[in-house]
Amino acid sequence: MHYSTIIDVLFAQAEDKPDALIYDVDHDQITYGQLLEDVLRVAKFLSDKGVERGDRCALILPTSLDFIRALYAAQMLGAIPVAINPGLPPELIFRRLNIILCNLVISQGDISNELNLAAEKNNEHISALSIKGVAEFSPAINRSVIKIKPNDTAYLQFTSGTTGEPRAAVVTHRSLVACIKSSFNLLEIKPDDILISWVPLFYDLGLIRFIFSPPYFGCPVYLLQPSIKNLRNWLETASRVRATITGGVDFAYRIAARIVDPKGIDLGALRIASDGGEPVRRSTIESFEKRFGLSGVIRPGFGLAEATLAVTCVRSGEPLREDVSGNLSCGRPYEGYEIKIIDENGKDLQPGLRGEILVRGEAVFSGYFDNVAATKKVLKNDWLHTGDIGSIDKDGYLYVLGRKRALIKRAGALIIPREIEEATDRIKEIRFSAAIGYTPETGDRTEQIVVVAEIRPEASPSEPDRSAIAAAIVKAVTMAIGFSPYDVVLVTPGSIPRTQNGKIRYDELRRLYSTDGPVLREAILYGGRGDRV
Repeated sequence: MHYSTIIDVLFAQAEDKPDALIYDVDHDQITYGQLLEDVLRVAKFLSDKGVERGDRCALILPTSLDFIRALYAAQMLGAIPVAINPGLPPELIFRRLNIILCNLVISQGDISNELNLAAEKNNEHISALSIKGVAEFSPAINRSVIKIKPNDTAYLQFTSGTTGEPRAAVVTHRSLVACIKSSFNLLEIKPDDILISWVPLFYDLGLIRFIFSPPYFGCPVYLLQPSIKNLRNWLETASRVRATITGGVDFAYRIAARIVDPKGIDLGALRIASDGGEPVRRSTIESFEKRFGLSGVIRPGFGLAEATLAVTCVRSGEPLREDVSGNLSCGRPYEGYEIKIIDENGKDLQPGLRGEILVRGEAVFSGYFDNVAATKKVLKNDWLHTGDIGSIDKDGYLYVLGRKRALIKRAGALIIPREIEEATDRIKEIRFSAAIGYTPETGDRTEQIVVVAEIRPEASPSEPDRSAIAAAIVKAVTMAIGFSPYDVVLVTPGSIPRTQNGKIRYDELRRLYSTDGPVLREAILYGGRGDRV
């Protein structure tokens, strides 16, 4: 199959199989033919409202067919859709709109009203539209005006913001199609494959793997609302429709393995469940597959918005690999990608040595929207500097150790937070943990290790028990890495700051700990700055 743009895909599939199902969103279904007709109608509506080529259209909508219609309709006009989390506070949404110099918001009524209130505080105005019902009553746009080229911007994707304010990555149709094509080949897509997802559509995995890719794959996809409460529904629906492909972040599988009763759920048809977005843990894979009677289905991978989506993945049938420190491999590169490891001086490193991960390929993004300085820092001589630290073994398998800025510098050694966190999370009372480096005001430049651990809600230990849990964490961490923590802080569930897609915000956690921030302080059950254990 050869397509130049994602719009070419939509037209081709609507012609080849107009009556075939493409999207099912909470039982609201649409075929290829219906979708194309709806999109052409919404495109006409937007055009009549003044939307033009290059306009940034923010989609602040829940997972829905209207989101999908608006997404493709904007692209039909050469406008640039940008998916934004509708659950964010209006002030945060407003900041994102400013980053992309937004021309139009497509949203629902309540959100539009809240945004206008936020805008008024800044003496600005938000131009917002709803497309509810448009697909039924509006005339269709003339197809002759649709002239989309491979180098046109397909969409903007906000980065996760783990190290500060999110940026908007510019992804062209050429990069998007290249990414989807490589996934089609690596996943060995078959005509009878069925996809399912509850991943948010403002997250690159949700948008690309489960919105843009299914039409290219020629396979239907079942979409659910993104909520931890929907984990059982996700797996029950996968069982009911005999889904073969799904995906998510590691914590989703980890939580599902703990709280979803496997009774009545048959995932025997599932052949690929991609796992990425955060460090992948062997314990997560083993517990999920054991609970639901699977083997070799969860496939670790590595990707980032600046590379459109996935860069590496463990193929079907490949055994899991670990390095000498027990870090799980994220597999080898997808077709069309190159990776390498460099040291702090930019020198290429030999297999097994740790350094920054660089990526090159047609699917790499074009830069950050309206931010030349930030773009120059990460795009150099066709190589994307990811800011992630890792290594590549002699067989080309990648091991991702974490963000460069999150590594802990202790007594001349670089300590990976994940190794501390995995040791901590094995303690039964711990729900989730994060490790940071902290430099006390003693004049010593070496960083001390601080472990912040969320206690499971059902545990509710007494004060003596909390002391015992903290002591168990100290013992586990010391055995795992050879260094004892300076401090262990036990907190209530949900206290560790994370991005909207679940990644730990290490910089923010370090700030909260160092300044004794009120958000963290109010959540503390035991320990805290200066209270060594």
